[in-house]
Amino acid sequence: MISNDFTGKPSSALSKTIKSLCGATAVVAFTTITMVATTSAVYAGEGAIGPLTPEQRALEAYNLRINAADQNLSEPLPEHPHNDDEVVYADKINSYTKGLPHNADGIVDPVAYQSLIDALTSGDPADFDNIKMSPFAELGLRNPQAAYSYFMEGKDAHSFTMPAAPAFDSAWQASDAIEVMWQAITRDVPY
Repeated sequence: MISNDFTGKPSSALSKTIKSLCGATAVVAFTTITMVATTSAVYAGEGAIGPLTPEQRALEAYNLRINAADQNLSEPLPEHPHNDDEVVYADKINSYTKGLPHNADGIVDPVAYQSLIDALTSGDPADFDNIKMSPFAELGLRNPQAAYSYFMEGKDAHSFTMPAAPAFDSAWQASDAIEVMWQAITRDVPY
């Protein structure tokens, strides 16, 4: 204990500081106890705003999620159509090959393409690390495993579908290619 003389008694300034601290501590303790008691009363349903207690709401939220999941599971899964270009064109001319090595004619290296298909089929992260990429693909593939993730809101992404991409030899594909070419040609033309 600090004193102002050698008697061992605290100085009056120190005594006042201690009393002030004790008073402040008492105020903080009282405020904390009051807040906890008030909060406990509100969360216990006494004067709570809303028709449910927190426990009731948690149970209601759980039941809503379970019922939604049951409903989603009971619905038939949609078909995921494809255009058969994967089978029709052995050189994979109309398949996704971005970032893979290609020859001078723009045809993908079949071994590299198969490494991509193997990784997509297995879903194993190690297989994605082993995809044979082009030496010019500095950035690599962007999130190729996103299809294996799950969302906690709404239905599972795999329970939705979309039409197949237009076949490589279709008029639709040709019109899309023409549109993109004209966009490139006319992008700097002022209107």
